[in-house]
Amino acid sequence: MNKKKKSTNTFPYPDEVIDRLARAFYPAILACWNSEEGQREFAAWQAEQAHHTTSKRNRAFPTAGYP
Repeated sequence: MNKKKKSTNTFPYPDEVIDRLARAFYPAILACWNSEEGQREFAAWQAEQAHHTTSKRNRAFPTAGYP
């Protein structure tokens, strides 16, 4: 039986358009990901995200000014 995969697309664009764009950009994304510069940029992004996550957690439970 050939069951068509259920789409999880929530964008206003058809699945075919998204597939074509993904196929067009995928080689460039892989090339960047596998390069040294891409790895450095990703590591910097991860560090930035970790910093934002930590600062958000600290603001979620303020203790200053409470007896």
